[in-house]
This record gives sequence, structure tokens and C-alpha cells, in this order.
Amino acid sequence: MRNQSLLVALLAVFSLMAASSLKAEVQPPRGFSALFNGEDFEGWRAMPHFDPRKLANMTEEDRAKQLATWMDDATQHWSVQNGELVNDGKGTYLTTEREYGDIELLIDYKTAAKGDSGIYLRTTPQVQIWDYSREGGKWNRGADLGSGALFNNNFASRARNPLTLADKPFGEWNSFRILQVGEITSVWLNDKLVVDRQPMENYWNRSRPLMSKGRIQLQTHGGEIRWRNLFIREIPTEDATAILRDADADGFETIFNGKDFSGWAGPINNYEVREGTLMCKPGKGGTIYTEQEYADFIVRLEFKLPPHGNNGLAIRYPGQGNTAYIGMCELQVLDSEHPGYAKLDRRQYHGSAYGMAPAHRGFLRPTGEWNFQQVTVVGSTIKVELNGYTILDTDLSRITEYMANSPHPGKERTSGHFGFAGHNDPVQFRNISIKRLNLGSYLEKNLAEWPQFRGHNSSGLAVARMRLPAKIGPNQNVVWKTQLPPGHSSPIVFGDSLYLQAVRGDELLTMCLDRNSGVLLWEATAPHEKLESVHNIGSHAQCTPATDGEYVVSLFGSSGLYCYDTKGNLQWHKPMGPFNNEFGAGASPIIANDRVILCQDHDSDSFLMAIDKETGETIWKTDRSEFPRNYCSPVIWRVDGKEQIVVAATLRVVGYDFKTGKEIWTVRGLARSVCMTPVVGADNNLYVAGWSQGGGETERISVAPFDEFIKGKDANQNGTIERDELTKGGDIERRYPQVDRDKSGSVTKQEFEYYRNLFDAARNVVMKIKPGGKGELTDSNVAWQFKKFVPFCASPLYYNGYVFTIKDGGILTSLNARTGEPLQTKRIADRGNYYSSPVAGDAKVYLFSQRGVLTVVSPWAEWKTLHTAEFGEDVYATPAIVGGRIYVRTSGQLYCFGS
Repeated sequence: MRNQSLLVALLAVFSLMAASSLKAEVQPPRGFSALFNGEDFEGWRAMPHFDPRKLANMTEEDRAKQLATWMDDATQHWSVQNGELVNDGKGTYLTTEREYGDIELLIDYKTAAKGDSGIYLRTTPQVQIWDYSREGGKWNRGADLGSGALFNNNFASRARNPLTLADKPFGEWNSFRILQVGEITSVWLNDKLVVDRQPMENYWNRSRPLMSKGRIQLQTHGGEIRWRNLFIREIPTEDATAILRDADADGFETIFNGKDFSGWAGPINNYEVREGTLMCKPGKGGTIYTEQEYADFIVRLEFKLPPHGNNGLAIRYPGQGNTAYIGMCELQVLDSEHPGYAKLDRRQYHGSAYGMAPAHRGFLRPTGEWNFQQVTVVGSTIKVELNGYTILDTDLSRITEYMANSPHPGKERTSGHFGFAGHNDPVQFRNISIKRLNLGSYLEKNLAEWPQFRGHNSSGLAVARMRLPAKIGPNQNVVWKTQLPPGHSSPIVFGDSLYLQAVRGDELLTMCLDRNSGVLLWEATAPHEKLESVHNIGSHAQCTPATDGEYVVSLFGSSGLYCYDTKGNLQWHKPMGPFNNEFGAGASPIIANDRVILCQDHDSDSFLMAIDKETGETIWKTDRSEFPRNYCSPVIWRVDGKEQIVVAATLRVVGYDFKTGKEIWTVRGLARSVCMTPVVGADNNLYVAGWSQGGGETERISVAPFDEFIKGKDANQNGTIERDELTKGGDIERRYPQVDRDKSGSVTKQEFEYYRNLFDAARNVVMKIKPGGKGELTDSNVAWQFKKFVPFCASPLYYNGYVFTIKDGGILTSLNARTGEPLQTKRIADRGNYYSSPVAGDAKVYLFSQRGVLTVVSPWAEWKTLHTAEFGEDVYATPAIVGGRIYVRTSGQLYCFGS
């Protein structure tokens, strides 16, 4: 019996030992290896937030001492408990001994209140981990938006904030999946995509791509954090290429079939096709090229370099001559690291625009391996991405210095063939595909232009990742200042040209200025019979022009729509009106794809139309006669792969089919009159606002029915209401021109009841509308509504995961874009009216009051004022932000500001 008891006890001990061993054993998923063994710090060192270049430049002895000091600190704050790495929120960061390049990383973590941590990739900060609650204390840094984003990216980066809040509550484990190929990074948090294929910026040198290799660091400070299940998979080059090649693959067509030279021209006898690859025969050369020509395009291909190999990509090649000079450019394909090329000019290495613009080096795979390259050509710009790194991003139109002082006359070409330059070496190419681009659509997404009212698709956001001055004023950071005729038209920018509209006496002007100097380049006059009526604070140049870099369109109310080329030559004129509206026209045209889109809502004959931008011919025109006067410019919303035109107006916002102009969907519950333009957020939701007097929840305007109202007022007994029969200043008398929609001088029962119903139905509101669906979407697609502090004319701004609104009286409100939760409402510097809409860039929001008082605030939940300035002149126009410059129009000046 005693022996049996002993046996049971021994079995229990062995069982506990086995359980303990099993607990400590780490089982990575298939294809992964464990970064943490569950027992100790094997494979790890310690390092704080420290530039890895400085560490690499230390002597071996000094580096060893420094690492030992850091590790001593780490052991005071890190421990292993039950197979988990635990940090108390202090000390240096645990850092892998090994460096990694392309990886898939799995990590679980559990954090506590006040936590502010992250994961460094390639020794670069960071995939962010937050305490996302208000109590966490980091709301003014974006913590409320959630974890998982690349927080140290520039503010213009789409990866700086997560796509969605995916954090679990404190005390629960969170799981990351991180995929990084080159600098292209995707992050999933708790199985939700929070970063979608975005470049991680090089924090230590933002002028260069991310380092090709580096260590993984577990950043910890602010509160306890636990880590477990740290697994990594190093991605082989073939898999990395497949990931890059398969991303955004829609629209690409294969231009090399892998069998023969079908579709190609030039000295094809000097090339051969071998096992699905195209290659130049040794000792042979000459440029072969596609039979088709391309203007703006993206080309993808794979190439393999032999030792000392040399070839090139012919861009917009005319079909004869040396493509490096006669074509737009030759992009070098070169074994740059070969000793034989050690003394080349920087503009000759791989990826460079030969002789003009140098590419970054160090991102080629070893000679003999396949590389993946993507080249984007738009206008005069070229972007080269090699193995997931952007190694060249340049505008050839701005190149003024050339290698050996040799001019490149072909760099101004706008179209041509794509091909291979062939320099006698057997460089191999395969999987060659190309995608034609529409210039306007591409610019809207990618380039630093400001082509219409409020910039790209009326977003109000700077695209260029460049520093902007916070402190600007009549005598602060002024680059140049130009006196202008009056007008409310906002400036727009494309390339080196700036456009706006103005009024000089009776002349209606479209003006073009050099944006680098403010010098007037040209002006064009819009003929008219007489100037139409406008509001007493309005202007005959209220509308903002639009451009696509080829055409400039301007609307001058009833004088019509004018289209010019960029030299000021009139291309076509489309007469309009006369518009039935004593306040004049205020909604601006836009250019999208091949057409001009124009919406004009007046007291009668309202319409939305699409016009061929080259000919001025009407493509379609949609009747909007149900809508009285509104001043909303249209925006483009891409939903389910198709473009829609969105217009917000009286009582409802409508989405129209881009191709046909037919109504697709509507959401009801808007104001009586809408004077602001919606915005499509970076989350692809629509943010709409509308305010008119009497539409608030408590301050309502209510008018008796016509038959009751007219009693005692119809002095001439004609059954209608004339203005002189009404008490001056009453709800109907003040709005008489609007109620009298046909401008007959008498208000009929039908007109009266229409307007009375507007009073009853109108709702002042800021709302978020989700994409998708057809028909009536009021109940299904409105994500949230906010009914306080609604602005009148200034459009809402979506920035940094928040919606900012500025109400007359200087009342600035920040809302959580995801939930609609009000975060902070305060008054800013000037309590006047705001007709200029807010714009933002480089972590700054710029707001101008009518009286010309500027307030700059931080773009956080609980925003703070950074700067104020008084310009001493009225401001109605919305500023433009392009290339690190801010363009501000006052009543008499145009300012350019920059650091």
C-alpha cells in the first residue's frame, strides 16, 4: 500500500514537471520560428530609442560597453513570468540580437492603463500600442483612435492612424499580425486590418527609404505590458515579389507574352526570349519598344542582373534615337554595386533618371536574384519602387542641371513607347505589365497639387509630406505677396501655376500667377452684358476655378462657364442662366476624368451637369428643380469601384452615377439650405453638414398654414402675398425672394406651403454616411449625427481621424470621426463669422475668420491653439497648401507663406 502511494506521488511529480515543461515550450506556427523561448532573454539584447547608425559607428569596445549598460538597465525592469515577457513600464527596450528584412510577425500583448508602447521594425519606430481611453492621458496624441498604426510616419501618411479601433479592453490579450516587404507594411490587430500596404518611413533619415534590415524592439513605457507568442517568418524573395506584384493588380495588362516579341518593335533580332524571359543578346544593343504608346502609366516588371549587367527602361520613347536624351528619360537598370561601377556619377546608378536625377542605392537584391520594380509616370513626374522601396520620386520638369552639362530635350515629352535600352548585357526581364492612368484620378490620390476648391476632392488637406510654418502673418514667414483685384475665389495650384478669379471694375477675370514668385503670367476676361445681383457681402468672383493641368475652367454666374488652356487661350465658353437668385452663383465646378462637373441650385431651374472638358459639349444634364438655392460644390465618392457625384442640398444629400447623372441614393434630414461642401474622409465615409436659421433642435421657425397666415394680410384680396403686405423683418418677409421662387412679385399658396414645409422638415446637423447601397439610405447608412455647433458656410474638415467644424462666433468643435462623439468645443481667437473653410497639413489646422484673424490649432481630440495673427483685411477665400507653401487670399492681397 505504501509503495502504491509512493508511485502515485511520483506520478504526480512527473505530471507537474511535464506540465511545467509543456508550459515553457513554445510552439510556433508552421513556417515560423520563436523570437522568445518562454524562459529567458536568449536571443535578445537591450537598447533604448537610439539611432542605430550611431551604434554602428562606435568602436567594437565602446559598443560592447554600451550594450552591457543597457542590458543591466533592462534586467531591472524586465522579467519572465509563466512564459510571458513582462515589463513594468520603465527601462530600455528588449531588442533582438538578429536583424531582419522582409518578415511576417505575430505578437500577443496585454497592456495596462497609461500604457504607451509599440513595436520597432528594423530598429525604427513604430507600430503603436496605446491606452486608448481618455483617462490614459494621450488623447492629444491620437490615442483615442486606437493602436496598430505607424505612428511616427508623417502626418500626411495614410498609415499614421489606424483604419479602425481594434483594441480589446485592459486585461485581455491583443494579437498583432504584421507583414512588411521592403518598406510596405500591413498590420492586423485582433484580425482587423488597421494599416493597409503603406510605406513605413525612415524615422532616422526621412530623406531616404526605410533601412533594408534592422532589429525588432519591444518599446515599453508608461505602464506594465506583457508579451507572449512572439513568432517570426522571414519572407523569401520569391514570396516577397509575389506580395508586391499581387497588390493593387487591377487594371494591369501583360505586354510581354513570354514566348515571342508580339506587340514589340525595334531591333528585336538583338534580343531573345528564353524560358519566359526577355533578354538582350550578349554584345548586342538597341532600344526595343512597345508598338503602343503610353502617356501616364504604371509599369511592373521583374529583372535579373548578371555581374556588371547594364540595361535601361525607355520611358516615353519616340521610336528612334538615344532614349536617355530623346525620350522622356532612361531609367537605369544596373548592377550598381559592382566594383567596375564604383566611380559613376550618382545619376547613373540603378533606378536613376539617367544623367538627371539620382536614385537611392542599397536596395538591389544580390546579383543573380530576381528583383521586382514598379515605375509610375504621371505628367513630368517619375516614381521608381524597387523591391518595395521608393528609390526615386522626382519631377523632371524641375531638373536644371545635367550630367556633363548634356541637355535632355526629350524630358518634356508627354507620351511615347515603353521599352528596353539594351546595352549589350544579358539582363533578363519577365512578368512585364502596364496600367494606363487617368491623370486627374491619379493626381487626386497621389500628387501635391491643389486643383479645385479645397484641394483634392475638396478635402482641405495638404498632400505633400512637407513642413509648414505654424506662425504666419502679414510679416511672418512671407515668401512673397502680390496685390490683387477683389474676389472671393479661392486659389488653386497645379505645377508652377496658381489660378483664381477676380473682379476689376466691371471686368470678370481669370488670372494665372507664377506660384514661386507671385508674378502675373496672364489674365482672361469673361464678357457679359451686365453684372448679376449678388449678396451685399458677396462677389461676382465667388466661385473657385478648377484645373487638371491641361485645362482651367471658371464660372462667372450668368456669364457662364469658360475653359482655357494653361496659357490662357479660350477653348470654349458655355453660356449659363440668367440664374434665378439675387445672391448670385457660389458653387464651384470640378474636373474629374474627362469631364467638368457643375451643380447650380437656384430658386428655379436647378441642375447638375457633366460637360466634355475638351469640347464643352454637354454629356448629360440632370434636373434638380426640386432644390432651391444651395451653395454646395460636388465631390467625387468612389464606392464599390465606381465613381459617384455627391451633392448636399435642401433636406437631403444625393449620390449620382458619374457616367449617367442618374440618382443612385439619398439620405434625408438636412438643413433648409446648404452652404458648405461635404468631405470624403480617408476612411471613405462621407461627412456632411448643413445649417440654416430655424433648423436647430430648440430654435425652430414655424409658420402657420397659408390659409391661416394670409388672413388680415391680403390687402388687395388677390389670393397671393406681396412683400409690402408683410411685417418687415418677419420670417417670411426676410426671405421673400426665396419664397417667391418664380420671382413674379407674388407668393402663391403653393410657393408658401413649399417653404413652410422646409421650415418644418429642416434639421441642422453634421452627419456621417457609410458607403454602399441604393435608394433611400437614411435609416441604413447614417452612422451618426451631431446636432450642436453646426457651421454655416465653412465646410467640415476630416483630419487625423477627427472631424473639425467651425461655427460662426469662433466655436471650434472636434468630433471622433468613428463614433461622432464630441471631444472638445471651445472658442478660438476671433468670435466673428467664418466663410473660409479650414485646411490642414503637417499637424496644423488653419482657420480664417471673415475679419482676417488666423487661428492655427493642433489636430488632436483636445486641440490647442498654436498661433494667432491678424491680417487687417477680410478673408472669404479658403487657403491652398502645396509643396510646403500656404497661399492665402485676403480682400486685397495674395500671400505665399513658407518656412
